Amino acid sequence: MDHIEKIFNEIKNIREQRNLEDLPLRVMKLNEEAGEASGAVVSVLTNSYKGLTWEDVIEEIIDTWIVSSDAMFAPIPGTEHMTMDERCEYISGIMSKKMTKWKNKIAEGGDNS
Repeated sequence: MDHIEKIFNEIKNIREQRNLEDLPLRVMKLNEEAGEASGAVVSVLTNSYKGLTWEDVIEEIIDTWIVSSDAMFAPIPGTEHMTMDERCEYISGIMSKKMTKWKNKIAEGGDNS
């Protein structure tokens, strides 16, 4: 888990070098990466000519995670005055709410999306 935290911190540090103006492009890139992850799953499940494996699926999911993490740390309006530590605390609060909602849906046997 320390390795994942290290990568997450690296993404966060790189994020500090980017502008809010690139956020729409990051979100579009996130959609592209999610599509590639979906395509990889379809390829594996249908034994397509692409010959992708479950490892390829994981790689595409990781690409999605990296891009979404980058976008998540963007200084959106209302947070641009925050330090990165303050922004992380702000994001943590939102993540906690979302995790609770996600866990409750799974516990109820519902969709985990």
